[in-house]
Amino acid sequence: MVAAGGIADARGIVAAFALGAEGVQIGTAFLACEESGASVHHRNALLGGLAKQTALTRGFTGRLARGIKNRLLDELNHKGIEILPYPLQRALVRHLSIPAEKAGRTDLLPLWAGQSANLSRSTDAHGLLDSLVREVSEIGSAVQNWTAHRQAAGTPSLLAFLQNDTFGMQKEWAWASQDPVRGRFVLYQESRAEGFYGRSRNAHRLAQMDVDSSMKAGFLSDAAGFEISDALRDTETGNLRESQAWVTDALRKSQDRNVLMLAALTFARAGNTEQSQKLVEKSNQLFPNDFTIQTFSLPATRAAIKLAQNDPAAAIEILRPLTPYDLAISGSFDNVYPAYLRGLAYLQLKKGDRAAAEFRKVLDHSGVVQGFVTGALSILQLGRAQVLMHDEEAARKSYEDFLALWKNADPDLPIYKEAKAEYAALRKSAQ
Repeated sequence: MVAAGGIADARGIVAAFALGAEGVQIGTAFLACEESGASVHHRNALLGGLAKQTALTRGFTGRLARGIKNRLLDELNHKGIEILPYPLQRALVRHLSIPAEKAGRTDLLPLWAGQSANLSRSTDAHGLLDSLVREVSEIGSAVQNWTAHRQAAGTPSLLAFLQNDTFGMQKEWAWASQDPVRGRFVLYQESRAEGFYGRSRNAHRLAQMDVDSSMKAGFLSDAAGFEISDALRDTETGNLRESQAWVTDALRKSQDRNVLMLAALTFARAGNTEQSQKLVEKSNQLFPNDFTIQTFSLPATRAAIKLAQNDPAAAIEILRPLTPYDLAISGSFDNVYPAYLRGLAYLQLKKGDRAAAEFRKVLDHSGVVQGFVTGALSILQLGRAQVLMHDEEAARKSYEDFLALWKNADPDLPIYKEAKAEYAALRKSAQ
């Protein structure tokens, strides 16, 4: 795993390694070096006060990128400005940047820069690399501190789950049970693991323990997040009424950005489009400039609303711009949810081949799904897609894989009962 984005000094490197990265990729810090090929004006901007303010834009090339805020970026981002597709926009901006460079007009140059541009140093590439290696060594003790943080954050527990390491999972869960407040994210991962295998009652019990311990410690936002995540899991398995009650209860505890968005998505998946739409509108008003919410979370929730309204074609159109970000992870957006929702929409449209491609995307990225129940359900949904494709042999295999995974699942789960009935019908048709 290679960590990239916003890393420009030894602190970022140490943090990335502590979180499980095997390597880091650094961009902007080397862009400021003498050998980079960037112009003198560009390097001076990276090394000066301008680098403290950056913003995203499509105005440089037609594709999304980050740059230092200046007159050019602000005007290209102005509402109503038409941005040409790549590479036409790039060619257009070059016609301006070449004379601007000659005139020393830094305000009219596309100044590419990452989020940590203000950490750039005036040096050559060799000197930068030497200093980073030295500084990482000097703060090596931070790695030990971060190792403890990783355990509390549930990272080893998740890795053990992904590697099907039962002993590793039990070891982490035993540690967390001794200190449920500090180990709350480990217990949360245990709850997700139980849900992944269809053991819904046990998943809910563990989630409720997490909620209770977080409430007692004053972590209201965490408590609300655990409760809503559990409700979303329950919704995906077909328990719609109880899950909505849990969402309502969670919203009484906290209404931070992540809680609001997860609540909106859960209401939508439960078919309560009215409540979901209210939260969508509220989040849109509260966070008009939040890139993650505006680009990922709100469109995904709007698509879920369309699915609940039996308008799968509209859901697919809403989700289309999210395709490049299907694997993105944020506080309110992860688990490859856009691909899962897109797959459900194609199932409604009876387009089995396209649905299968989306569910395979979920199955191929278990590390991003992070043990959420949709990772298991995608096996079932793939089987349903294969039925539409008239590939009965592959469909039976997918159903068998899912039912084997859920061999100890709670027998009364609606989606589990549906899967068993559908598989029985498949076997009967094959006789």
